[in-house]
Amino acid sequence: MTVFLPSATLLVGKTLADFGESSETQSETAANGHRSVPTMGIEGLHDAVFNVARDINRAARQRGRHLGHVVYTHSLPRLATGAFSPIGAVREALATDLIPITCLSGQPCAGLHSTLNLGLTLLSRLSKDKDVAIISADAATTHDERFFFNSAMGDAVFGTLLDREKGHRILSYAQMTKVFASAGQLSDAEEIQAFRAETHSRMRHVLQRALSFASAGWEDVSAVFPHTPNTALWDQVAKLCKVPRELFVTDYIGETGHLNASDCAIHMWRAIRDGKVNPGDLVLLASAGFGGTHAATALRLEV
Repeated sequence: MTVFLPSATLLVGKTLADFGESSETQSETAANGHRSVPTMGIEGLHDAVFNVARDINRAARQRGRHLGHVVYTHSLPRLATGAFSPIGAVREALATDLIPITCLSGQPCAGLHSTLNLGLTLLSRLSKDKDVAIISADAATTHDERFFFNSAMGDAVFGTLLDREKGHRILSYAQMTKVFASAGQLSDAEEIQAFRAETHSRMRHVLQRALSFASAGWEDVSAVFPHTPNTALWDQVAKLCKVPRELFVTDYIGETGHLNASDCAIHMWRAIRDGKVNPGDLVLLASAGFGGTHAATALRLEV
């Protein structure tokens, strides 16, 4: 796995106060656990995506393998239509036009799960000497993209290789999609409330389905790495699943904020680095994307 978290940060409380946000918004964002977020803006995103794609390609070549496909996902729609071209940054890093690149969007925070699933499908169709690269990247360009629903978004890029021989094993994938509150914070208040009312039970459902598809149970799970717009969501999901809250790793939210589609994967990467999980452990990634998609992926960590 390759991760880029910018060293530059924004202090959430100070930024909200300087922008004139209400004291209620400031206190609710603080209650959600957000203290600071990494930031690079659109200006730094090209170089970050370029570097991650380059490092993934090098990793494949060092193992005597080649990239057969790249799948790129993002949450913020501006990245698909603005001046920044993710395909351009990846192509520049790979120095070839011969490797297909697929971009996925439209599921906001849950997009990484379908990206991983598509990557596995593509991998099964490639020759055995080829891998699939997965890249997830987002960077806020406006105040409204940085702060929404009383959460603070951090900028980040995540990349990994899917191959048949090494790396973490994806065991299963489960997803539920129902189109409501598809305009995010701009959606009707009733649609937003409906999405939130169903999120806890829908997350429990996809987590349990992912475990069932992996022929596993909660007793086999070492950790759940969720996306982190807040911590209260996972307090309730843990109760519904009847598992200890500590199983849901949200320790890093104060430093990262909400990393959109990359949240769960980067939290897993940090937990591996910090020794919170071990080789061979079964873990779950979990995301709820406004719009609304709920998804979970089960993985066995590389031994």
